[in-house]
Amino acid sequence: MRNDQTPTQFLLCPRCGRKTRTLVREDTELTRFPLFCPKCGYACVVAFRQGNLEITEAPDASENF
Repeated sequence: MRNDQTPTQFLLCPRCGRKTRTLVREDTELTRFPLFCPKCGYACVVAFRQGNLEITEAPDASENF
């Protein structure tokens, strides 16, 4: 990595803990972002600020995805 690049990381699935396909930088801010994990199929709406991932909406058990 060159010095002029901002470090990046993949968002991790809140359910299984594996990488999603969403890549963020340390200065990224997401609000009401739909996050999907291709490995376990979990979908939710998240907020990402200052390196912290917070689930804002989780699917109900009655909903089919």
